[in-house]
Order: sequence, then C-alpha cells, then structure tokens
Amino acid sequence: MSPGMTAYQIDLDPVHSVVRLTVTAEVMTLEMAQEIHTRLAYLSSLGKTYSAIFDLSAVKCTTIPVAVIRGYGRRSASVPMGHKHVIVGQHQRYSDWLACSRCVGRP
Repeated sequence: MSPGMTAYQIDLDPVHSVVRLTVTAEVMTLEMAQEIHTRLAYLSSLGKTYSAIFDLSAVKCTTIPVAVIRGYGRRSASVPMGHKHVIVGQHQRYSDWLACSRCVGRP
C-alpha cells in the first residue's frame, strides 16, 4: 500500500440502510481489524440498523493470532445482526491463509 493510502473503505447508503466495507490490503493486520471494528461500531451506534456487505476479496493472509480471531467471534458484532450480512472473499484453507509467505516474511 502506498503512503497516504488507506487499506480499506467504508461506504454508507442511508437511503437503503446498507454499509459496505471494502478491504484493499492483501494482509489483514490486527491494527486494521481493530480500526475497522471501531469505525463500524460507531456507525451502528447512531441508532439505525444496517445490512452489511464485507468485501474481503483482496485479502490474501493475516497476521492476527488465532486466539484473537476466536475472541472476535465472542465480541458483539460491529454491525448488529437483524438485516442481511454478505461476506465476499477468496476461498482458501485457513492454514494456508495464516501461513501466507507475505505474513511470515518469506520471499
């Protein structure tokens, strides 16, 4: 990612009550995941419920530890359920995703 570029974008369509997250980074970091969760939770706290589209198709791997990912599953959702949620991403074995050469520093 170039300096000054964000690794994700959040779009809100208040007319249709849809929030869309598009992640453009190839590596999902813990810091990015926390920032996304915080921003989406803020939007949700404004009192309106939204459908959500999460486009993670550019993400190839993560540096987030497995225990932290499990912990995210126990947290309250950043965009509460009640409306439809769609997640778009590449299908990979989870072990391949975690061991991505980019994340562990191999060429």
